[in-house]
Amino acid sequence: MKTFFKIYFFLVLTTLSTLAQMPGKMHYQGVLNDQNGNPISGVRSMEFRLYDTLQTGTPLWSQGPQNEQINKGMFNVVLGPFPEEVDFSIPYYLELVVEGNILSPREPLSSAPYAMRSAKSDSAKHADRSDHANNSDHANNSEHSNHADVADSLADNSVTSPKIVDGTIQFIDIGQNSALTGQIIKWNGTAWVASDDNMATGGSVSQVNTGTGLTGGPVTTTGTISIAPNGVTTSLLADNSVNSMKISDGSISNSDLQNNSINIIPGKGLKGGGIVELGGTLTLSSTASTIFLPLSGGTLTGPINSVGDPSITMGKGNFGQGNLNPGLWSFVAGSNNRAWGKYSVVSGGGGPSIADSNSANGDFTTIGGGYQNRILLVNPTTGSTIGGGLKNTITNNASTIAGGISNSVEGYRCTIGG
Repeated sequence: MKTFFKIYFFLVLTTLSTLAQMPGKMHYQGVLNDQNGNPISGVRSMEFRLYDTLQTGTPLWSQGPQNEQINKGMFNVVLGPFPEEVDFSIPYYLELVVEGNILSPREPLSSAPYAMRSAKSDSAKHADRSDHANNSDHANNSEHSNHADVADSLADNSVTSPKIVDGTIQFIDIGQNSALTGQIIKWNGTAWVASDDNMATGGSVSQVNTGTGLTGGPVTTTGTISIAPNGVTTSLLADNSVNSMKISDGSISNSDLQNNSINIIPGKGLKGGGIVELGGTLTLSSTASTIFLPLSGGTLTGPINSVGDPSITMGKGNFGQGNLNPGLWSFVAGSNNRAWGKYSVVSGGGGPSIADSNSANGDFTTIGGGYQNRILLVNPTTGSTIGGGLKNTITNNASTIAGGISNSVEGYRCTIGG
């Protein structure tokens, strides 16, 4: 929906003393209402165009679009500077564009730019001419037209802070007030005065030096101060400030540790203890090599004595070469024999290759010797026995082959004498 605006120009006036400091510029103030006569507040896009004709023609000058702050309908803007050919020696007309809407008719300006007054404030007929005003209510709201000469009627020092729209005072509104180049406004305890920036309670810094662990100084104008290489020493670190995350992995050495060695005390029958650093080596040796087996092997010549009941506890036995006894508490001896079953026994025999081996696969099974004898797990072969011989085979429970060659038992509780 298109938005219509009504604008009232109640003051377009700048004193001669102020404009003398900003040649070619002038203040422009007005009131902007919506189509219902309600004052507008907020930021609006506004553009200003200057013509030498009331209608048509080409702009002699333009400014914007620019965002202007409007407070309760009131806005204040500085126009200019104007080109030299705009000398206000002839009538000029100002056209306003608000949020893309051209307000008409154009506003005539007098030939005296330091005391200009809105023609709209002189007469409510502007509302009759504007297609942006509904039912000529612009004229009904032109109460400012009776006060167009307000600027000429204001007494000195009569405008107080509550009468000034917030945010409308601009730099050009502030006089020099005897300020020199580089000075600022300061409160001296009684009034605001122009003063140097480094006076009163302030001070000046002419040089920044670098202390312990820093580099880059002294700085007299601009520069960068940073931590020097190896600048952070022990004295600059707070106690308990270095944690694991700050320590490079693998960088701690023995010399960094407070207790970096251990004392090994040899026990009974050993000698050679002492203090050794972490990661170091220490050799212990027997004090009676004729009684104990050396660590590198040897011949046991003395008795084995133990205390307790039972006096000696042995684990699984594996004697010979190439034997395997993975079964629980199984025993194997000989060459290349296998005791697979739990509590199984292969007492000896076998041969130089795995093909010659005796193999007890069942639980509680026994092969006394020979070679290539097999107790297999074709059926559960618990408690079977082969006394010896060659290539004898049992595939069932509680069966026995005493010896011989190539005997085979497949039945339950069977016996072959040999």
